[in-house]
Amino acid sequence: MNQGNRYQYQREFVSVSMRIYRWPIPQVSTYIRIAGTSRPADTVKIRELEMEGVNLSWDELTCVGYKVTDDAVNLLCKDMKRYMVESASTEEDKKAVWDVTLEHLLNWKVLERTEGEIFATNSFVLLTGDYFSFS
Repeated sequence: MNQGNRYQYQREFVSVSMRIYRWPIPQVSTYIRIAGTSRPADTVKIRELEMEGVNLSWDELTCVGYKVTDDAVNLLCKDMKRYMVESASTEEDKKAVWDVTLEHLLNWKVLERTEGEIFATNSFVLLTGDYFSFS
């Protein structure tokens, strides 16, 4: 029997009554587990999880619009070598320090090569300039 939004079903010994409510269907959301409770994840946390899933970190992302200059690359390479020499404990270790090159920066994902062009990653920007307000 249908009475508006109420439906009733009756059988010999069972009577079921239910009311159907109409409301906006909630959107499917992403939840994270924190201290034994499930909580909705905000967009920043969802982005972090997506990057973690593809084994990518924020400092490896390309910094769009930041120019890579030869001077900045050479200065960074020279500074890194100087730091390694200063950190070496013995003279033998200091002599074993090798020159840092553009290829090293590419392998360490400090710079990125795409279609023959060199692009700065966030780590390069942090190491070479004051582009970010927190650096």
